Amino acid sequence: MGRKLLAIFFIAFFFFTVGGLAAYFILTPSTTEVTKQVSQPKETTNQSEETTLPPKEPTTTELVDTSDWKIYEDKEHNFRLKYPPEGQLVYHRENEARINFPVEPGTLLIEKYLLIITEELAPGEKPINPLAPLIEHSETVEIHGIKFTKEVGSEPAAGSVYEFTDYSTVRGNTLIRLRFVLHSTNPGAYDVPPLPFDKEKEMGLIDLIITTFRFMGGEEEI
Repeated sequence: MGRKLLAIFFIAFFFFTVGGLAAYFILTPSTTEVTKQVSQPKETTNQSEETTLPPKEPTTTELVDTSDWKIYEDKEHNFRLKYPPEGQLVYHRENEARINFPVEPGTLLIEKYLLIITEELAPGEKPINPLAPLIEHSETVEIHGIKFTKEVGSEPAAGSVYEFTDYSTVRGNTLIRLRFVLHSTNPGAYDVPPLPFDKEKEMGLIDLIITTFRFMGGEEEI
């Protein structure tokens, strides 16, 4: 009886040992394989972050459709331009026209308008901007093959300020000047001042209008 129990004990110990070793070798490779699979997505994510570039931001002019804009035409000086449909042509005199644009109520901006000025120059005469002492920045720009002098400045007044951007060009003996003006009030004149306005956005309108300027009869008319 004692020998049978001892034999059973050795047989059970043998199968337990063999089974344990088999389980160890079977399970160990599977664990390693899972570890490798988990680490792979991290490498893929890093590669994606290094090769992905941010999308290109569109420019202002790419976002604006001017197909429904009004057309201002000066037949005497042979040029035309477009302006937004909410603009109102106030007057059109011999050498000057004015177009008013609406402003957002409740802000410091009182009025916004465009002056279209023409002037006949004597042969060899160089154009002079009457607002020259107020100009803070000047540069030459070329738009659709036309060279313009762009001048930016401001003029303080009693309780307000006039900020302007001029685009001027000369064709023959004719000076053509587009002057865009923002007239705003001084916040110090109020106990509770109105809201500020977005100067960059408001002044950006002239940069759009000037892109529609054309000499009539040229290769590129609007």
